[in-house]
Amino acid sequence: MITEGRADEARSFAEKYGRQIALSDVAEDFKETMSEFTELERSIRASDMSPDRKREELDKIRRAKIMFSSSFNAASRQQ
Repeated sequence: MITEGRADEARSFAEKYGRQIALSDVAEDFKETMSEFTELERSIRASDMSPDRKREELDKIRRAKIMFSSSFNAASRQQ
């Protein structure tokens, strides 16, 4: 819109949809981080660690995922 000379329209659009645009970027980061956690879980499951050690590591990742999700939810409500 700006490159077409419609600055007022672009400003109005940004005011109306700015929150959704910002959350979209954050959501993509969230998705990427959660995928990394999942990949780490897969590598632990496939490793030759003892079952007890695997459970410990998987529990740590699960707690990290929960904390990360909670932080994301709290931040998205504030915007």
